[in-house]
Amino acid sequence: MTCIRLETRLDCPPETAARLVMDPQTMRHVASPLAVMEPVDPPEWPARWQERVYTVRLKILGLVPAGRQRIDIRLGEQHAEAGAHAFVLHDAGGGDLMTRWDHWIFATAHEDGGTRYVDRVEVGAGWLTPLSGLMTRAFFAWRQHRLRALAAKA
Repeated sequence: MTCIRLETRLDCPPETAARLVMDPQTMRHVASPLAVMEPVDPPEWPARWQERVYTVRLKILGLVPAGRQRIDIRLGEQHAEAGAHAFVLHDAGGGDLMTRWDHWIFATAHEDGGTRYVDRVEVGAGWLTPLSGLMTRAFFAWRQHRLRALAAKA
């Protein structure tokens, strides 16, 4: 298992960051084009994430099939790193490629204004874990880059 933690500052209030994170279209936007997800169960994306398990078909770069992934949304959970006044979203998922995908998102007020945004994810993929860890770090750096641009327009 590998743990990756990336933090950035978003140029929007924490409430806006939370609204963006709760929208599945944001996830699709910030992951693209590195990862493309198609809903399987349910067959359509919800308007907002709900506490439940979603199954998606994952394609790397929109072309290379990477199996199915479970997105297991848990809201209202706390994490020691999040702080008392943080928005917290937990995806306790996994799938064919990454058997362990324990992703936490924290959003709190930044001391300089805006939002302190953190992605913390533990990944496991058997003997591919070291490579999947490197790929996940690059993927989250890309996601945060895209999320900063989106937040600045929100």
